[in-house]
Amino acid sequence: MTEGFYRDGNGNLGGAAISMIDAVKNAMQYLNILLQEAVEMSTSRVAKAIKMDKEIGYIKPGYNARFVLFDDEMKEVESLIF
Repeated sequence: MTEGFYRDGNGNLGGAAISMIDAVKNAMQYLNILLQEAVEMSTSRVAKAIKMDKEIGYIKPGYNARFVLFDDEMKEVESLIF
């Protein structure tokens, strides 16, 4: 990965790298949505779209979870994996 992009051996673009918190911040800024909707867009809605909403995307017993704690300035403070 270089400069936030994934490229193959020939230099062709293979994808972009962005953190979850940056994705949430971008959604809030560019789509003018609230934090709750931005978080839903990056968790439960994605889980439903990829048909994994019985395993991830929600805070429920038996679901895999990774929690990202952030401060009021949207800076990551801690990451917890359960």
